[in-house]
Amino acid sequence: MYFDDNMEATVMKKMINTCQVILIIALPMAACNSSNKNVEQKNTSADSVLEGEQLARNYCSSCHDFPKADILPRDYWGRVLPSMGFFLGMGRDIYMFADYLNPVAGERLSASGLFPESPLMSIEKWIAINNYYLHNSPLELHVEETLQFDMDLKQFSVESLPCKSTHEGLSYLNFDNGQYEVGFYNEKESYYIKFDEKGRELQKTKITSPLVDVRKKNNGELLLLMA
Repeated sequence: MYFDDNMEATVMKKMINTCQVILIIALPMAACNSSNKNVEQKNTSADSVLEGEQLARNYCSSCHDFPKADILPRDYWGRVLPSMGFFLGMGRDIYMFADYLNPVAGERLSASGLFPESPLMSIEKWIAINNYYLHNSPLELHVEETLQFDMDLKQFSVESLPCKSTHEGLSYLNFDNGQYEVGFYNEKESYYIKFDEKGRELQKTKITSPLVDVRKKNNGELLLLMA
């Protein structure tokens, strides 16, 4: 598969096993299938959903803009919510984050107090927030508009990358000192790869998550990774 200007990056890799959120939010249900990613709250009451929206506006908006439930499909909320729960003290497996693999970064992250040691809300409130997002989110997102680009830019020319890759997503692209610097990823792995002008691979480094930026410093490079 060749990467050119028409290629689109796929969704970011899975952040967490969805079984954890299923176990948390599916308490009212008779059974739970840990492999089911499309969690449906069949017994969710309207009052619970409304309460969940109000709670989400209060708690979620304390860190960022309030995200409406319909901006992501339901199975993605099943992956996002457990990660967001760590910032509210609703989850103890914070050591899954890649930063903890680095002893220095892990120590600083623990000392920062970013993840509360005790829950900031009751489990009932957290379930209500989950119910709001899972009850109001669509099973799939339907893109109604197609982006239109004005290609009448005479000072630029369209050029395809001389390299090819079997990876699904392109997260980073730079051309520096006669080399292409590219970040490729799929759902299982991510790579930082350098090619020469003819597309020959010069260096390939496996990284923990998709690459979004590279900063040169002295004789090394600082990599900014997604998530």
